[in-house]
Amino acid sequence: QVERSYERICGANLRNVWTFPTQPYKGAHFATFPEELPRRCILAATKPGDLVLDPFGGSGTVGKVATELGRSAILVDLAYTPEGYLPLAQKRISQVQVKLIE
Repeated sequence: QVERSYERICGANLRNVWTFPTQPYKGAHFATFPEELPRRCILAATKPGDLVLDPFGGSGTVGKVATELGRSAILVDLAYTPEGYLPLAQKRISQVQVKLIE
């Protein structure tokens, strides 16, 4: 039996509808979303060290949040070209400060 421990997500019952304040991102991919959305999903479904896949990587929000939470991430996007969103996502994720000691 595999024992997994997950970080607790705040709230007694998250319900079916989640409401988040908007969170703009300069550099502006047209469909950015608040970091809290992938944060809740990543915390609910993974543990530190796991791998997160985002098949619609865009500006790198999921990669950024996964890295902050101690997960690895693979991002894929049709627009990941040197002229597209690849430099935006790379820059955003590379700015994450990873904690060395908890």
